[in-house]
Amino acid sequence: EIQSGRESFYTLSKVAFQDTFLANHGGYLGFITFGDMVPEFEEMVFYTEPGKVSRPFKTPFGWHILSVESIQKDMLPSEDDFQINRDRIENKIRRVKKEKFLSGFYTSLVEKRKVRPDMGGVRALSHLIMSSRITGKSLANNIQAYPSEALFEEVLNKSQDIWDKPVVYVDDDFLSLIDILPLLERVPLALLYRNPSQAVLFAVRDELVYQMGLERGLDKHETVQMKKGVRRKDWLSRQFVASLTDTMNIHYPPNLNKDEKNRYAREVQNTLIHQTYLDLRQNARIWTDMNKIYAHYDNIK
Repeated sequence: EIQSGRESFYTLSKVAFQDTFLANHGGYLGFITFGDMVPEFEEMVFYTEPGKVSRPFKTPFGWHILSVESIQKDMLPSEDDFQINRDRIENKIRRVKKEKFLSGFYTSLVEKRKVRPDMGGVRALSHLIMSSRITGKSLANNIQAYPSEALFEEVLNKSQDIWDKPVVYVDDDFLSLIDILPLLERVPLALLYRNPSQAVLFAVRDELVYQMGLERGLDKHETVQMKKGVRRKDWLSRQFVASLTDTMNIHYPPNLNKDEKNRYAREVQNTLIHQTYLDLRQNARIWTDMNKIYAHYDNIK
């Protein structure tokens, strides 16, 4: 309908978007730049020409379409601009490196532990979730008291024959429907309703990270001790993930004086600002490869 001109992106987004804020504002996100969104979303933003609507694409949060209204290019920064924004720029580069590392860590963890959903079990879980939803009560986030206790109990009773059904396999074992429900407390409800298979993978992945944190003794951390229930598990997992990335930094080539370091960092900044996004992502990868960093610096001296 958008491509035919019968409807505008703005009017359709007000009725189609699940996110209330985006729906109320016609899907408007404002200007975004490198590192602001998940990689899949950003790649489509920078791939789409102004005035065009993208093809449907998928991120870990579901399916999307987007429309690019305009592109805003930064002017070349002065030395004063660079010094004022240096900490912010370095933090953004560091954050992108951390996100890339953690993405690889999670992927490797899921592969190593052979985490894979059982599609029959996921369908049973999806049916149970949708059935419980009409009762006004969430199976996974059973936090508030709702008036429809009787209807909720009826749904649970009718589901007893599938409680032991495998939903996800881990290593050579499996988690049943009754096993997985407590883990889903940590998964956003929107993802749970929209993509139960992805929600199950996230829940199991987070539980594995939590167990790794326990093995490292992070349950004794003061911040973790202050939390309760699900929040304690979340904070323990955060502490473990932080321990994997807290030593990450921007590494400069050796034997540079202060002026050379500033010149090198400015080259990184200018590359991040002024390349097209697809080139940008390639350059962002290059900065994590020290041999390529040295070669790049040799070329610009």
